[in-house]
Amino acid sequence: MVHYAIVGFGNAGYHAARAIRARDPQGEIHILSDQTFPPANPMLTTYYVKGALDWPGLFPYGSLEELSRSMKLHLHMGRRVRRVPVSYTHLRAHETGRNLVCRLLLEKKKKKTLDWK
Repeated sequence: MVHYAIVGFGNAGYHAARAIRARDPQGEIHILSDQTFPPANPMLTTYYVKGALDWPGLFPYGSLEELSRSMKLHLHMGRRVRRVPVSYTHLRAHETGRNLVCRLLLEKKKKKTLDWK
């Protein structure tokens, strides 16, 4: 079984999890995020601000519970990633019959460093 880690659960993190699940129904997907709410669609923010959309409407993909259940995700929410103790030389973009390859996707953030302990 392949293990996946997605750091950040915004739009990119959600779509990465969805794409992984579509290609690998049995893989173990871990979501690591400092947020405690589901992924939001930033395009809906202006509608929320002007009062045309209520708070739950910002989260069109569903609640964390729904997403966890429907996509079989392991959610690690509300904890900031401090360091990712993996060298990029150990990440591979392929699989072989003999090696289990773990993939790591980092969602691009404005912050310069991500430290995960």
